[in-house]
Amino acid sequence: MPYSSKHGKQYTLDLINRINPKTVLDIGAGSGTYAAYKKQGQHWTALEIWQPNIEQFNLKRLYDEVICGDARNVEFGSYDLVILGDILEHMSKDEAKSLLDKCKKSKYVIVSIPLGYYPQDEFEGNPYEKHVTDNWSRDDFIESFGKPWKEHQEGEIGVFVYRHLKICIYAISKNEEQFIKRWSDSCKDADLVLLADTGSTDNTANLAR
Repeated sequence: MPYSSKHGKQYTLDLINRINPKTVLDIGAGSGTYAAYKKQGQHWTALEIWQPNIEQFNLKRLYDEVICGDARNVEFGSYDLVILGDILEHMSKDEAKSLLDKCKKSKYVIVSIPLGYYPQDEFEGNPYEKHVTDNWSRDDFIESFGKPWKEHQEGEIGVFVYRHLKICIYAISKNEEQFIKRWSDSCKDADLVLLADTGSTDNTANLAR
């Protein structure tokens, strides 16, 4: 349905604000839930499969660009953020994996999906509202798509966040307690930070965590 469960929505909005993307692709835009919070200077693109939703919810007013098409078949480039809000359950697991792999070219991908048995049929003539895979579990999702950067579950909705790693910082440490905060602050914008402690007897490891 163009409106989905309220669970996970605030967590997703908080993530969007934290990421503060310049370019966003909202796949399965529906009623434009997230675009309503678009900030000045951001460019949002809606990819919506059901043409009546575009007209009914005036998506061309909410988004900078609207594409009517099936995300499984539409070729798109890289964005700062791709949102897959309650989309992957509408396709087979193989199709879902292929679509998410395509989205992972972008810097961040936010996926929300019902977990557990959550059937849904067509709605108001829209055949794409039917759930094809309606029994995702958290473990099954992670096994299929890989470990996310962040995850959150609220009610029946799981939110999984993936990001494309670009900058990795690796360092070794031993008894660096007095320097660890300064070091951590200096690399806080990296995509991945790895610290190998070689046997500190002070508080280095705990402070690093």
